[in-house]
Amino acid sequence: MRSSLKWLKYLIPLIILPWLYFQVDPQQLEQLQQQPKNWWLLGVATAACALAMIISFLRWQAIARAVGIPLDSSEAVKLGFVGQIFGMISPGSVGGDLFKAIAIARQHKQSGAAAVASVLVDRAVGLYGLILLSTISLVLFGDGNMTVLLKGIRNTGIVLTIVGAVGLLIAVVGGKWLDWIEHLVQRFPYVGHTLRRLVKSLRVFENRPGLVLMVLLMSFMVHLMLMCSLFMISSSLYATPPSFVAHLQVVPSAMVVGALPIAPAGLGVQELALVEMFKQVPNIDPAFSGLAIAAAYRITTILVSLIGVIYYLKSKPEIAEEDHARLREN
Repeated sequence: MRSSLKWLKYLIPLIILPWLYFQVDPQQLEQLQQQPKNWWLLGVATAACALAMIISFLRWQAIARAVGIPLDSSEAVKLGFVGQIFGMISPGSVGGDLFKAIAIARQHKQSGAAAVASVLVDRAVGLYGLILLSTISLVLFGDGNMTVLLKGIRNTGIVLTIVGAVGLLIAVVGGKWLDWIEHLVQRFPYVGHTLRRLVKSLRVFENRPGLVLMVLLMSFMVHLMLMCSLFMISSSLYATPPSFVAHLQVVPSAMVVGALPIAPAGLGVQELALVEMFKQVPNIDPAFSGLAIAAAYRITTILVSLIGVIYYLKSKPEIAEEDHARLREN
């Protein structure tokens, strides 16, 4: 059964992407190829995407250090980029998280549980920051003309934001509250063990409100910069793209869908979400193609990840020396 589900996750993007391709008006693609492109702005968008990734890796470093792993910034960035590539070829980025946890556990002996906790908390904080950005943008910039879908996303986001805030407050207070929640969630069928591990990992925030605020701010910055990167891609490819506010309303919500563990790195799913979300924007230019923008953004993230992997491979001798030094110390 598990093997069938695994292959299904790879089959989903193979079905969705061709379907999306044939949904695009050939005239839109032809116009996209013929119109001039702002390569300078595309370069800035790529730089913004790279910076956002680096901030996310430094967020993971902060969490790892909080659970007792002496992870330095250079190591976090190197492992983060390789994890990004692994996330693109594994279901729902799980491979990227697994790679980072194994790499840290190997380099820092007796830190297996702490390594798993660091990636679990980092994933949860990242997703909450994305939900927070999506909800705030829809609440602040939404109006009575919003579609039913956007209103539903806004209302769901408000509920999830409140639930997440209460959860983080409980994590900071800690003590018997977390003990009670651990015992409660472990009774859930199928997912009880996973939920208990996640709740237990949240003890990293116990009596550390400053750490919570810092990682939340970093998460918010990461997703805001990724949204800006996508807006710059739109602006570099189209003379009259949807406005910045329109991107702010629809892109974070689409990225939430892409973050779900359905396909490798949201491949296909995120593209579908972006296409459907851009349809919620009123008065959009008929020449604008959400799929073309989603594809350009996907290429940008792959390019940035490959650059990071080259950086990692070039530093392999340095990493080997560090590993030998740790072995001599032990």
